[in-house]
Amino acid sequence: MCIRDSRYTVQVIKDAFLEIEKKKMFNEISIAEICREAQVSRSTFYQYYNNLAEVLDDVLADVSMQCSNAFAVHKLMEGENVETPGKERFCEFVRREKKYTGLFLDESLTSKIINGLISDLHNQESDALQGKINASKEEIQTYRYFQLNGCLSVIRKTLGQSEEEWKAVSYTHLRAHETDSYL
Repeated sequence: MCIRDSRYTVQVIKDAFLEIEKKKMFNEISIAEICREAQVSRSTFYQYYNNLAEVLDDVLADVSMQCSNAFAVHKLMEGENVETPGKERFCEFVRREKKYTGLFLDESLTSKIINGLISDLHNQESDALQGKINASKEEIQTYRYFQLNGCLSVIRKTLGQSEEEWKAVSYTHLRAHETDSYL
């Protein structure tokens, strides 16, 4: 039996989850399927996770770390840039990272994804943004919900289209809402 590094094993489980998520909705996935795909035993799975929801939370934490700039509001601030260097905007991230496609297309997870990302961002940036854009925390949170829902809508609508088609639909969508801050 091969002894695997803990980080490697956790990543293998998350990758297996994401691969299965491309074909099935979250509520249709079983731990046995993840174990087969990851080529780990159930006891190994339970060594790291208590249930599938914990795997999902871990994957969403990865997403949040990679695109905490999902809600950049620099266009709202009259040209002042408040983006986080090295972070990618949410729509660009989802479009580029094909391994997350199933996750973001699973409408049964939309609310959990949005709430999780907004909660992470609320903790990171709300106070700083509130002082810079003359908006209450509630208004910033509402705007973030709007951004993420719009982004996921554009991604779902343009799945399978070329980069140029995606940009055209995104631009049209953004112009309709008079902001391009979430792409």
